Amino acid sequence: MKRCWPNHPHYLCLAESRDGITWTKPSLGLYEFQGSKDNNIISAAEDGPGVPFLDTNPTVQPSERYKAAWAKKGADGVWGMYISVSPDGLHWKKWREGPGFTSTLPNAFDSVNLIFWSESENQYVCYFRFMTQSVRSIVRTTSKDLIHWTEQVPLDFGDTPVEHFYTNGTTPYFRAPDLYFAFRSASPPGERRSRHAESRHLRRRLHGQPRRHPLDPLYRVVHTAGSRPEELGAPHYSCVQRAGTDGRG
Repeated sequence: MKRCWPNHPHYLCLAESRDGITWTKPSLGLYEFQGSKDNNIISAAEDGPGVPFLDTNPTVQPSERYKAAWAKKGADGVWGMYISVSPDGLHWKKWREGPGFTSTLPNAFDSVNLIFWSESENQYVCYFRFMTQSVRSIVRTTSKDLIHWTEQVPLDFGDTPVEHFYTNGTTPYFRAPDLYFAFRSASPPGERRSRHAESRHLRRRLHGQPRRHPLDPLYRVVHTAGSRPEELGAPHYSCVQRAGTDGRG
């Protein structure tokens, strides 16, 4: 069983699938929307729960096997990454009042930012967006406990063409956990309002740097001025294998 949390302005919803092709929206009865609780809404909070992931850390507590990451600006004006936890992916609470970590990088966390447990690295890995020289790019940081984090290191893509990274969609490949797929949304600088390209890249941990895999874009979406990429099919919120299933339907 796979779960996906699609986004709606101010709401987080749940969809489920056994094959990743046919999806259902369960009636959860948790929140009222337009006079009815017959919907799949799991949160109506502006703060959290965030982008969900199934925590596969072998030491994870059952009450915290689902986690989610979300960003918020503190009273000091510094943005921080916060964590929410859940036993079932439906009922969420804040893990800690304070952020797991903060960042002073320009435009830090200004997108969908992802955390996952890396089996190959034996630690949590976080990829989040920032701005460098007027180009949106991605930073990586790691942690053993979600509290103490390493230096935030921008990814280096070598001599490849410069592109905006709107989302990164990074996840380990279950058949080879040392490989990370990044289902990213991107476009060349200056084309944000005319073209939105959806590309897939394969990343391998190699001296701390990613490598691009020569794959063509999965698909391209043309949008007009004023529309937002996430409204047009960008990989936005998380899809995970449900706890206790083998991921094969």
